[in-house]
Amino acid sequence: MLEEFGKPINLSTIQLLPVDLTLNANYGGIYGRYHISFGEKLHLSVGARFDHLRGKLRDEQYNTRQSLAFIPTIFPTLFSNPQIRRANGDFWSPQGGVVYRPVKFFSIFASASESNNIDFTTALNGTITPKPIRSVGYDGGFKFELFNSRLIATTSVFEVRKTNLVVADPLQANRLLQTGEQTNKGFEFALLA
Repeated sequence: MLEEFGKPINLSTIQLLPVDLTLNANYGGIYGRYHISFGEKLHLSVGARFDHLRGKLRDEQYNTRQSLAFIPTIFPTLFSNPQIRRANGDFWSPQGGVVYRPVKFFSIFASASESNNIDFTTALNGTITPKPIRSVGYDGGFKFELFNSRLIATTSVFEVRKTNLVVADPLQANRLLQTGEQTNKGFEFALLA
């Protein structure tokens, strides 16, 4: 027997409901980057990406599934009035970085970037129109190249902040939600020999 939050679930009462979803999405993007060096010590890089998205999710059986919870006796009459949800967006995602190499074997670097994306799994598994997932990231660190680049050590710190992430609904199984903000911070060390 299955249990949900301590209550037994009677599997004989669960009925399979028809699901008829159609997702139409048009997606395109363009990216440009410019790199410039000031001698051998200073290097700058800037870039941007433009993304264009038009999406439509058509759920033919949405009203049927919603009504069955309240009026199970009218099942055959409800196969109409599909729900249509749209997700549209035009997004600019900038990025930039700098590398300073005061001596040949040592460099200091820093970068920042932003990106946007729409996760249609939220629309496929819920009743909300997905909002763009926005990520903003920063990192910086040091790089050592020793013994004619046969030993390379890199150390860096980073932070990535994401908003509108897709997470599992803690109150309803098999449902996804979009939530607030999540921040990841860390330290990284790599040694290549």
